[in-house]
Amino acid sequence: MFTVVQRGGRSEFRPARLWGPLGAVVSAFGAALLFYVAATLLKVAHNSLPGSVLGFIFLVSAGIAAWQAITYWRRRRIPLVVERNGRVSYGNRECCAAGSVDKVCIAPDPAGEHGDCKVVIEQAGGIMVPLPLPYFGAISHRDVARQLARELAAALNVESVELT
Repeated sequence: MFTVVQRGGRSEFRPARLWGPLGAVVSAFGAALLFYVAATLLKVAHNSLPGSVLGFIFLVSAGIAAWQAITYWRRRRIPLVVERNGRVSYGNRECCAAGSVDKVCIAPDPAGEHGDCKVVIEQAGGIMVPLPLPYFGAISHRDVARQLARELAAALNVESVELT
């Protein structure tokens, strides 16, 4: 699910080669299907209010799915970077300042399905910093989360723990 590359004294975490485009393709297919249903509803039921409202709802859903596909496609190559000094960043955004990370935690994801988890970075003072979406935020398999947490903790020279 993830690859880790060492470049110039820093670790770059990226989604696996197939994982990045897969999210974009699935979302684009969903957008196309929703757009087709919306167009069909608006064409067939253009004179009825319920049909038009339903078609509009499907059209908005198609737009959201298309936005998701574009987001997946744009972010597929952005690495989560851990600098040698402990600074964590994603793209142009700093997630954690240098030397501020205490540990890497695997926590249950309250927004996900039963058994889903997320990898978070705990800073001094107990501040939990979630990893960025869409590729690093929510993880369905605990084994993948453990692997990501171990690699991230090793790059940061901190421990990895599981929260319950």
